[in-house]
Amino acid sequence: MESSETLTYTRYMETMGKQFDQYLVRIKAQNAKGIILPKPLMEKVIEIGQKYTAGPATEDLLYRMFAEKLEAVESLFVAEKKNGISGSGKRGLL
Repeated sequence: MESSETLTYTRYMETMGKQFDQYLVRIKAQNAKGIILPKPLMEKVIEIGQKYTAGPATEDLLYRMFAEKLEAVESLFVAEKKNGISGSGKRGLL
């Protein structure tokens, strides 16, 4: 994974909490205006949010995929160091 991909992914994950907060603010504002989601839909939204945030972050699929890609990058660095590859061959990795 290149460093630009890593930064993009990290920024995306950092915004998840903000997105949930913004969603709650929007629902409350709509509720104040009398706009209310149908109960089954609201229950489904709440259920999805609770499932997403219920477990530890380290068990999240996106987190695990990101960790695997970082391990692959670290393996590349170890291999380069072991084989004596100079810094001139870097391809923008972490």
